[in-house]
Amino acid sequence: NQAIGMIVDLLNEKNEDIIFAEKEKENFVPADDTIKTAEIVSNNARFISHEIKNNLSIINLYSKILEKRIENIKESEEIMQSLNNAIRNITTASENVSSLISDLRCIASPYITEISLKKIILNTIAMCQGKANNAGVNITVDDFEDCITTTDKTKLQCALINLIYNAIEACKASCRVNISCRVQEDIIKISVKNNGEMILPENQSKIFEKDYTTKEKGNGLGLAICKEQMNLVGGDIKLVNSDEKITEFEIVLPKI
Repeated sequence: NQAIGMIVDLLNEKNEDIIFAEKEKENFVPADDTIKTAEIVSNNARFISHEIKNNLSIINLYSKILEKRIENIKESEEIMQSLNNAIRNITTASENVSSLISDLRCIASPYITEISLKKIILNTIAMCQGKANNAGVNITVDDFEDCITTTDKTKLQCALINLIYNAIEACKASCRVNISCRVQEDIIKISVKNNGEMILPENQSKIFEKDYTTKEKGNGLGLAICKEQMNLVGGDIKLVNSDEKITEFEIVLPKI
């Protein structure tokens, strides 16, 4: 009975996929109109990201409530371990989905606006501070003069978050991550350094390839997507150096 139920469920899922695919065809233009198709995909990506993010906020909120409640529960050690393990799994799953959302947001079509470079960098660092605190990693930022430029705010933030998160994950306790920015005549360079584990020489040429990852739960998309999307706005992401002392990545943007 269980096997039959599973087969029926699978067939229902496939049927729903077929119906969905047929409906989606009505929304898409002929294959040669790639620009219009890209706009549809972009809008869907924004909508899906927004909706998932709303639900993740609820998950994170109730995870915190559970943590506080558990502190006041006096049960057996086995039950407490089980509850704490459940919360850790929820938190890990939430973080994984958040990472996927970041990747999804990055693939939206470029939306160029005027931005304050300093504001974007400081806001992005603030967004990453919680992860750094949990890992015992200190984030520092070198002071620099603000610059008003035009670029895609979301793509820049996605790239910077990805580099900072990677730097934090490469660090062990008491490590540090440093962000600096140089505004030159026609180019902007944002540097993200950490003194954690180095990227092995044989892996350095692969890190921007899709599906390549050294993380146990990585999807191998983050750096590849960010580099691809930064290229769309005339920018780039580079590995400047990685040795036993320091690893440095650089986001390069045209100063427009």
